[in-house]
Amino acid sequence: MPSLASHPALSAYDVLTVPLAEMYAANCVRVNEVLLVPAGHPQITAALAAMGYRVVPLEMSEFRKMDGGLSCLSIRVP
Repeated sequence: MPSLASHPALSAYDVLTVPLAEMYAANCVRVNEVLLVPAGHPQITAALAAMGYRVVPLEMSEFRKMDGGLSCLSIRVP
């Protein structure tokens, strides 16, 4: 959705446009300096690594069958 990605409200952020074929990879979770991403999405993994993130791909195929993602499986504790 390039029009949303270029919205002025997001100008202070690094925006990564996700290819449709790797849309599931947009559901990722940052834990300190590590970014957990679903395995099997090489374009997004490479792009995030190029942005300086330490990327850790995780096997999510069984969770994906039920439309589950990394953020769904996370408990965020302040």
